[in-house]
Amino acid sequence: MSKRTSLALALGLLLVLAGCTGLQQSESGVPTGQQAQDGYDALQSISGTVEYHYVSNETTSSAVVDVVKVPKEQNARQEYRSPARLAGDVTVSNGSMVWLYDESENTVTKMSVGDVNFSETRTTEFVRRVFANVTASSDTAIVANPVLPVGPVGTTSGESGITNADLGGPTKLAVEYLGRKTVAGRETVGVKLTPVSDESEDGLSKYIENVTYWFDAEYFVPLETTTVVAIDGEVTRNNRVYRNVTFNTGVSADQFSFEPPANATVTTPPKTRTTTFDTVAGATENVSFDVATLEAPAGYTLDEARVTRVRNHTTVSIAYSNATNEVTVSTRTPSLDSLPDAENVSLGRVTATVTEFGDTTAFQWQCGDRDITVRGDIARETLREIARNTADQCRTG
Repeated sequence: MSKRTSLALALGLLLVLAGCTGLQQSESGVPTGQQAQDGYDALQSISGTVEYHYVSNETTSSAVVDVVKVPKEQNARQEYRSPARLAGDVTVSNGSMVWLYDESENTVTKMSVGDVNFSETRTTEFVRRVFANVTASSDTAIVANPVLPVGPVGTTSGESGITNADLGGPTKLAVEYLGRKTVAGRETVGVKLTPVSDESEDGLSKYIENVTYWFDAEYFVPLETTTVVAIDGEVTRNNRVYRNVTFNTGVSADQFSFEPPANATVTTPPKTRTTTFDTVAGATENVSFDVATLEAPAGYTLDEARVTRVRNHTTVSIAYSNATNEVTVSTRTPSLDSLPDAENVSLGRVTATVTEFGDTTAFQWQCGDRDITVRGDIARETLREIARNTADQCRTG
């Protein structure tokens, strides 16, 4: 199973009495894990206006979005008020289909919910874990097992319909209770999650400095979320806050249907078909072209061999990993028209481009009608030697 981070939309299930007075709090007055879970499970619908603010070292942006959600049925609708370039854009999901409407371009993208990769972490479980751990001790609680997700962190500027993310890898988090404050006229309870520094950790935990939530004190929906991310010295702050909100009233099924304008261009993205194998041979025997392989570093074992098909393109990816790192070789056919505009390096038989993002380096080159990519989060020169050995397999004649 790949260690890559997945994205999520989560639901609740049980119905309990509205209000908090009948629910048992901890002695400190902090909501218990069961109280948080029961509160979220009582949620039927939520509607309101959300402001998104994104600040980095270089840029600042914001958006205002009207939202309506029925989480148990995966029904959601959002419509942009601002900025001007997004005003009028609409995203609608009815639990089985998703429509993305771009008003300025008058285009609609339609896709099946089944084509979107959702997380397995449910919001009801997320809020239970958070408050169960914060009430476990008068000091900052450390969560190690099971892994606690970052949860519904929101989007950078509201432009994506997917609003949840998990921390990949064996993440440890410090959970701190922040007290109470009013958001959108509602009482909220705050918590701050901070990944515990550990060089062996993988995934988003290496980049997320902290995430702060202010949960509605009755339904435990996060009414304000702030995520601080740092990548290579670039610090970004993503804030999402409700300015008005209504629960469990005034929502109809008609709000989750979408009829494209008569003259709109409607497209359906190609479906991605992915098959995973326990052996390299299983993947290579599933395609009709030569697949690049690599000699994994000492101590690495096969993590996954995967064949992915999108329209007329097929990619075979073979990933090796140890406890802390991963190295992957991918073969794609037919090749792209050109390689990325990046630094050129010699790998003996071929000339490759090299790109870097965070801790990951990628060497890419063309071999006849195929593109080969070797990437990993290990030392660049070590990865370059692995790529060189892989490039020696290239035969174009």
